Amino acid sequence: MIESEYLANYMEKIQVSNHAKWVVILPGLGCPGCIEEGEDFLKNNIRNKDCYFIITSVQSLKILKHKVGQDFTTFENVYIDMDNSLRIPTKNSIYPCIVQIDKGSIVGHEFQSPDNSQALYNLKSRLQL
Repeated sequence: MIESEYLANYMEKIQVSNHAKWVVILPGLGCPGCIEEGEDFLKNNIRNKDCYFIITSVQSLKILKHKVGQDFTTFENVYIDMDNSLRIPTKNSIYPCIVQIDKGSIVGHEFQSPDNSQALYNLKSRLQL
């Protein structure tokens, strides 16, 4: 409940596109394997208009651009949290977060974590439908 309310307030604050069906939050610091999977997901889905990406807690945009292989900062569906204001108030803040949106409201969310290692894979499957 705390996470859902926090995410809803944050997304309203940054005005996430009403066209987005999915918001993928990618922290730059945290679980290395999970973050790598998130970066790979960004690389392969950056042009998907159903996805809106929030990049936060990044130590170096230059390094992340190199990993992704393109300048993601120019895409309209990418928000860079330069002041690191996105701080999910639970221990899950170190994992990529997938938020499902319907008509501008959060339907649900989950984290790509060691306990839920299929979250991004499942999203990828849903995007291909």
